[in-house]
Amino acid sequence: MSEKEKLSAVETSNRVSRRGALLGAAAVAGGVALGSGGTFLGLKATADPTPNAAAAETQARPNIRMNASDTTFTFIDYQVTILEASPSRPAKDIVNAAIRLQALCATFNLPAIFTSSQEEEEQDPFVPDLIKVLPTQHDQRIKRLGVADSFDDPAYTAAIEKTNRKNLVIAGLSTETCVAQAAITAVRKGYNVKVIADACATPTVFGDTIQFQRMLHYGVDVTTVKQIVADIVVNYGAPQTNEYNALVKANLI
Repeated sequence: MSEKEKLSAVETSNRVSRRGALLGAAAVAGGVALGSGGTFLGLKATADPTPNAAAAETQARPNIRMNASDTTFTFIDYQVTILEASPSRPAKDIVNAAIRLQALCATFNLPAIFTSSQEEEEQDPFVPDLIKVLPTQHDQRIKRLGVADSFDDPAYTAAIEKTNRKNLVIAGLSTETCVAQAAITAVRKGYNVKVIADACATPTVFGDTIQFQRMLHYGVDVTTVKQIVADIVVNYGAPQTNEYNALVKANLI
C-alpha cells in the first residue's frame, strides 16, 4: 500500500470512528427515553453501561393484565384551558377517550381519583363533558395548588393509597408534565402503572412521543383505551359489557 493510500485509509477510519461516537451518544440519549433496545430519531439505542435503578426495575417488571378487583383509575387535569393548550390530539377524541374510561369505572365500580391544578386561579374547571359520568368523584377531586407531580400533594397520595390497590391507570393532561410525573413516581412507589396514550395530549406530537418513550423506559405500560377495556371487561358477552356500551353511547360527544 502506498503512503497516500495509507493516509486515506487512516482518514476513513477516523471518520467512521467519529460517526460511531456520534451515533453512540445519540443512542445513549435515546436510551434515556426508551431504554435498551429502543430507537430514538431512527437510531438504535444501546444498553446503558451504567444502568440506574429505574432501568433495572424496567427489565424486571412483568407485563400485568389488570382486573376490576385490584385497579384504580386516576383522571389528571382534564381542564378547559389545558385541553385547549394540548392540540397533539383532537380535543373531541381526548374527551371521548376519557369518557370511555370513566364509563368503565362507573360500570365495574372501580375507584376513580380526580385531580385538578390551579383551577381557581389559572386553568379553569374540568371539561363539563368529563363530569357527567362520575359526578361524585369529580366533586371529591383533589385540587392541587400547582405541583406538577400529583403525588407531591399529600391529599392525592392519601386518596390513591386509600384504595389499597396495586394497579394504577392514568389518563390526563398534559403528557409532558403532570401525566409523566405521576406515572414515573407511581412506578417508583411500587404500583403497576398503565398510561392511556389516546386519552392524553400535550402541545406537540413530538412532546407526546418523547414522553411516552421516557415513561416506557421507567417501567410504565403505555397503552390504549381499547386495551384497558379488554383487561377490565374480560368477557364481551357478559351483561355488564352491554351496560358499559350503553353508558358510553349515551355520553360520547
